Amino acid sequence: IGNDQVPSRLEPAAPLSQSPILPSTVPATPKRRTALIAGVIGIAGIAATVVIGGGWLQRRLARTRALRWAIIPSAVRDGDALQIKTLIAPLVSYLEQAASIQLEAMVVNDVFNADGSLPDPADMVAAPLNHLAPLVRSHGYTVVGKARDVRVEFLVRSDSDLHAMSELKGKRVAVVNRSSAIGPISVHALAAAGYANATALGSFLELDHQDDVLAQLQRGGADVGAVVEGALASLPPDAAKRLRRIGYSDGFPGYGIALSERAPQEAAERITRALWDISNALPGRAALAAMTLNGLPLATGVERASSREFLSQNEVLNTARNWYPPPKPSAFGQIAR
Repeated sequence: IGNDQVPSRLEPAAPLSQSPILPSTVPATPKRRTALIAGVIGIAGIAATVVIGGGWLQRRLARTRALRWAIIPSAVRDGDALQIKTLIAPLVSYLEQAASIQLEAMVVNDVFNADGSLPDPADMVAAPLNHLAPLVRSHGYTVVGKARDVRVEFLVRSDSDLHAMSELKGKRVAVVNRSSAIGPISVHALAAAGYANATALGSFLELDHQDDVLAQLQRGGADVGAVVEGALASLPPDAAKRLRRIGYSDGFPGYGIALSERAPQEAAERITRALWDISNALPGRAALAAMTLNGLPLATGVERASSREFLSQNEVLNTARNWYPPPKPSAFGQIAR
């Protein structure tokens, strides 16, 4: 297009002296100078708010967003997630009110991808010891509390001739598999009793769930069953009468709560205080009392805990996890050694 054919929409704007909006001369009266200065100050104030106040706005938004809480049970069967979310609803409500936060609770089997990466990290994780340890060690999480320490109890049938842990040589022992904390705790207790390898036992059966261990013991498929302390008390009276206890393991921090370094600091501090005070505050005690399974409380409180404790105890259980040989499928669908 030639210069003489420039479209009218691209024609130069009229000089300010010809503009219908701005007059060619602006009288420099005191009132106009004051208005101009006020306008400049106002624009500068807006710019300062955007630049300097951005951090405040970000913190404000962080306080109002829902914090993601990943809950990893010790073992989850199909369909358990909804039941667990229902069971912990009183605890979620207590924390939301006591810490002035919003929580998005989700029940998951793991927080890691298959390749070990950590997608979309949660602000808070409640999980067994073996799940929390890698989060603390490598992903910026800090343990702030734990449920009471976990012990394993060794059960036999009431008519058994076994009465002590020293009598297990050549006997069939069933435990929960070592992907959970209960399995390694059981193995650690067996080693402490003198069975540092599976050959000292008649057979060593690893089963997927504690219910499977109890069923195997009751039907005569095992001489001894290792289950979490309290399992015997949770059985119906008739079933409980047919079993008795012959020994315990040492206590380990079985289940803890950790906060991510990505969680807003103020919210993290309020959550920590609410957890530590749960047994002392009336709403906290009410929440604990409302969380029951088969008539038994899921938790009686939250004890203070440290990341160091969880890491050191996890190393002890990792050693126990590797004491016995790798599992192999048995002829009747369980894991045998």
